[in-house]
Amino acid sequence: MEINFTKYYQKGFSLVELIVTIGIIVTSLLGIAGLLGLSVRSNETFRQLTVCKTLATTIAETII
Repeated sequence: MEINFTKYYQKGFSLVELIVTIGIIVTSLLGIAGLLGLSVRSNETFRQLTVCKTLATTIAETII
């Protein structure tokens, strides 16, 4: 009588599980990269707004 122990003691990940996991990680990283690009653009826009407000305040103080 032969007992198949590999069924009960199989360890590790299957190739399908590995591919699904890599797909989820890649999708997550692409989403984070997109948010990073948006953050950089927003930061530049708000920096320019701050410079404009500072310049306007300086000019207004000079006039008064």
